[in-house]
Amino acid sequence: MLWYPIVVSGLMGVALIGLWLMLLVRQAVPELTAGLPSIRFHIAAELLTAVALLAGGIWVAVADGPTARVLDAASLGAIVYSTVNSPGYYADRGNRTVVAMFGVLAILAVTAILVLVVAPD
Repeated sequence: MLWYPIVVSGLMGVALIGLWLMLLVRQAVPELTAGLPSIRFHIAAELLTAVALLAGGIWVAVADGPTARVLDAASLGAIVYSTVNSPGYYADRGNRTVVAMFGVLAILAVTAILVLVVAPD
């Protein structure tokens, strides 16, 4: 069983949903309050990524196969994009700790993709 990508996908999917729930409940998304449409698209993309991460991780755990690996790798690719794009928001505010955290998450996700690609069937 490919435990590493399963765990990374599952934890990142749950964490992403949890993060957005926390931010939305606390009304800590000023762009949403300002009525900017771009944040709605961003939130939708991140929630779809979270659902895909969970689905991909579960599918690899239950029935590892080429299709499951492709879905999981694609969702991990989406989170890599997010972990490269999103830190800019925090870098603008000088929050180096959060920027570094995104770097670590990107490395974890890329490593999970590599495991999916090179692990034998």
